[in-house]
Amino acid sequence: MKPFCKNLLRWALLSGILLSAPGLKSKDSATADAMRRKLKFAEKLLPGLARHDFDVLQTNAGKLLELSRGSGWIARQTPEYALFLTEFQRTAAELAKTAAAQDLDGATAAYTGLTVSCVACHKYIRGDTAKK
Repeated sequence: MKPFCKNLLRWALLSGILLSAPGLKSKDSATADAMRRKLKFAEKLLPGLARHDFDVLQTNAGKLLELSRGSGWIARQTPEYALFLTEFQRTAAELAKTAAAQDLDGATAAYTGLTVSCVACHKYIRGDTAKK
């Protein structure tokens, strides 16, 4: 067999092994599950604001904060990602706090900050750093 073909075969086998590794698949799956759950909780926030339903706001902000502390949430092990995570947790905690105080303006500002932190992090994860 020619060296090129041998190397190609080795690469294909190694790729198959790496892609089927349980740790890699389960981490991606756990992250995808965490993001689906995040979206489910986040989708309840805007109606909560519109209806001045502070219980819904406080409950779902708390669920987002709790979820963000789980291992499935961690998508990257970088200092930049740690900053995004910290900002998300800070704004989720602020939303829960302002909802508990029935502060609609504060809750609205926290919700906006939470949304901005999600969009910025997803932009970072996808590698879309170009200014448009």
